[in-house]
Amino acid sequence: MNINAYLGLQFNPSGDNASEGFNCFTFMRHVRKSLFGKDTPVVGDNYMGESSEDCQRGILANRQLYESVRSPKDGDIVVCGDGVHVGIYIDGGCLHCMRGGIHKAGSSFNTLAVIERLYGKINFIRER
Repeated sequence: MNINAYLGLQFNPSGDNASEGFNCFTFMRHVRKSLFGKDTPVVGDNYMGESSEDCQRGILANRQLYESVRSPKDGDIVVCGDGVHVGIYIDGGCLHCMRGGIHKAGSSFNTLAVIERLYGKINFIRER
């Protein structure tokens, strides 16, 4: 699967498109819709908060729509830590958009080992 068009996009805490940038949740929604045709529900009109925790409300408030899986498939959602970050499982790794810190801000593809080092535990979920 060619993910090059999704690499190196800008991080923006309140962004939801490629020209403005994305936060982790809006990036995950965009990629899942574009590559896999999957809609990811949001909660209310204001799902793009300033913090990572705010951005996860779309998934956390709709848990009944998802099931945890042990063997992820391309397009499944990677939930990092206690829901502080999300990405998309693709080809054995995680495509995600992050604020920065020890890694460059923006969208990137990392191995699951790197994601675990950054966020601790990781879980995989998909639609029921």
